[in-house]
Amino acid sequence: MPRNVHPVAALALRARRLLQRNQTVAEALAPFGPMGWCAGVMKEGREPMFFFGGEAVQGERPVERDTIFRIASVSKMFGAAAALRLVRAGKLTLDGDISDVFGFRVTPAITLRQLLTHTASLRDGVYDAALESGNLPPLNELLPKSFAGYAPGTRYSYSNLGAGVAGMLVEKASGMLFDDYVRSQFFLPYGVDASFHPQRIRDAQRLANCYEMPGGQLSYHAVAIAKEPLDEQPNPLRHYIVPAGKLMISAPNLLACVRRLWLEDRDMFVHQKGIGSVPGDSGRGLGCSMGIDAFGCTTWGHQGNAYGAIAQAWIAPERQTYAVLLTNGVKQRSVGGFNLAGQSAICALLDTAEAAWGR
Repeated sequence: MPRNVHPVAALALRARRLLQRNQTVAEALAPFGPMGWCAGVMKEGREPMFFFGGEAVQGERPVERDTIFRIASVSKMFGAAAALRLVRAGKLTLDGDISDVFGFRVTPAITLRQLLTHTASLRDGVYDAALESGNLPPLNELLPKSFAGYAPGTRYSYSNLGAGVAGMLVEKASGMLFDDYVRSQFFLPYGVDASFHPQRIRDAQRLANCYEMPGGQLSYHAVAIAKEPLDEQPNPLRHYIVPAGKLMISAPNLLACVRRLWLEDRDMFVHQKGIGSVPGDSGRGLGCSMGIDAFGCTTWGHQGNAYGAIAQAWIAPERQTYAVLLTNGVKQRSVGGFNLAGQSAICALLDTAEAAWGR
């Protein structure tokens, strides 16, 4: 059983998967009333399989195989991989004080490793309030207000702000817009139409909006945002809202990119057995986690939830298998720490692949 799965949640996942044998992805998602979705699975030596349905833009455009979705916190995998490439290039360090990179004092001192493992003692409360109000202070003003009442390296606490800070270390160290650096490393060399900004998607007709379900209330208008002007000058003090969850990419491209992360950025997928005094069973890699029970073996990846949409991306090294699920709105339910809709669909996706390919 993966280390970060609560035993009760793990049993529920196993039981649900037994019930889902021969169930299609569409059937697994149906109880959650999705607006639109696309799922894909790939195994080394096999052609990938894709399944999709629903609407990308309500009442106007259906989801197709290459529809581009916002992937929420799955985005964090690419910000982490970008930071680790700069570590390998000698432009960042995993365990140095981030103050040395930013040029302003961060107190208490925190490290990139702590940011990537969510052990930097950062809370999202002030950050969330700033996002809601639209009044975004510079990072050097926001950080002092965002520390929890415990020392960095003593507790795991998931933080979108922490991912944003890690992304701004990338922007500062590279001298490039965060999106420019990530695209130059992971997308443009492979002809992948993906960006943290809808304005930079080449084919805006492939963008999916996000919706709150049930009801279908528009919650993220990617098509409209694609027409707005974009701040394209690097500014690590102001761009911290970008890295945590804004990446837009299609399921086929995400599937191929996740495979390349596993093959080319293996330092992400190393179990962090201890960050300071944080227990070694926290199940964290660097920008990813040890994963879901759907594969019946150790997995690595991430899941996301934003604007009513959920996303999943998982790697099963022992089976040389990769699986992704992208949606633009589902009814939200959870089991343990996992989103029930996402896990149900991933289970059905893997079962379909196993039936076609064998284990």
